[in-house]
Amino acid sequence: MSIVRTVLGDIKVEDMGYTMPHEHILSMPQGHGSKVELDHQLDSYGKAVAMLEEYKQAGGGTIVDATPKTW
Repeated sequence: MSIVRTVLGDIKVEDMGYTMPHEHILSMPQGHGSKVELDHQLDSYGKAVAMLEEYKQAGGGTIVDATPKTW
């Protein structure tokens, strides 16, 4: 039996469900305030929670957040 270590504890691989392997839930790109950088800014906690709840309701299981520490 293989396990995956998550922020909520270890789970069995077969319990992961549909997995999105490279997401950025919250992000504050480092840049010079250009429109491109601002377009990639994800800084609304409320919107992030709403999107995660929608993902779960649609049958989503696991999300791997690949956002580097930038704040």
